Amino acid sequence: MKNNLYLALGSNLGERQENLDRALQRIGEEVGRVVRTSAYYETQPVGFDSPHLFLNAVAEVETERPVEEVLAATAAIERELGRAEKSDCGCYTDRTIDIDLLLCGDLEVKSDALTLPHPEMARRRFVLQPLCELAPELTVPGLGRTVKELLDELNVARIEEYTEAEPSEEVVAAVSRLVAQVSSKTKSVSAEKLASLVAAPNIHLYLLYDENGTIQGMTTLAVDTLLTGTKAWVEDVVTDSHCRCRGYARQLLSFCEQEGLRLGAASLNLTSRPAREAANRLYRNAGFVQRETNVYKMALPRN
Repeated sequence: MKNNLYLALGSNLGERQENLDRALQRIGEEVGRVVRTSAYYETQPVGFDSPHLFLNAVAEVETERPVEEVLAATAAIERELGRAEKSDCGCYTDRTIDIDLLLCGDLEVKSDALTLPHPEMARRRFVLQPLCELAPELTVPGLGRTVKELLDELNVARIEEYTEAEPSEEVVAAVSRLVAQVSSKTKSVSAEKLASLVAAPNIHLYLLYDENGTIQGMTTLAVDTLLTGTKAWVEDVVTDSHCRCRGYARQLLSFCEQEGLRLGAASLNLTSRPAREAANRLYRNAGFVQRETNVYKMALPRN
């Protein structure tokens, strides 16, 4: 009986693309016919710190072998390609190759050697993104949600106002990295400058965190009470360059809208050059209206 199963592959040591190519070749020889393969995605290590980025992919494989035999075959391929042992007890390390069984039809397995569906797949973007490329509408057994639904859930970020008087090195580095992506004149932000910014009574800095708690976006809201009313200006809406297709910028704008209401502003305002076509589309879709100048304005409902 033939089954279609999905395998996740990853490599962050040596010639990563060659490692994946070779693993797919050996899977085709030892496990079954490789029906489809996703694109290769470059990702940050998850669960441990390393300067070595991963290449990840997912393959759909047609096989007549039982999943227990598939597990043994993929482990042998890993050893053949230079991996000495699998990660254990959540202790992850760099590796030349990693092959994990994700799904096999509607099969659910729970044993000392194997769990299907893979117990961590719903929390792993480096698995869901390439899997969604191949099978977005596939319902994951035991979870009752499609691959696309799981990825969409993962894309819902956590946004919080940052108010620490003594910014950590991690926050300073993240803010510097983000600011450099919107301003070629600003190479870095000092801890003192960041502390001064968040201490200002009318300035609010919001940081966006992904599912791993990594800062991947930011924006500031400047609220001023004038004779013509209270206005809020949105500045420096930025998400990290490698994660700009996750809806993070839209989430930051929606959060600013909620904060503007909370702070009593009558409108949200921002400026944008006409040449920034993608950004301008985003602002219009979020409900901002372009005025005669480069100012976009969103009127907020009064209480």
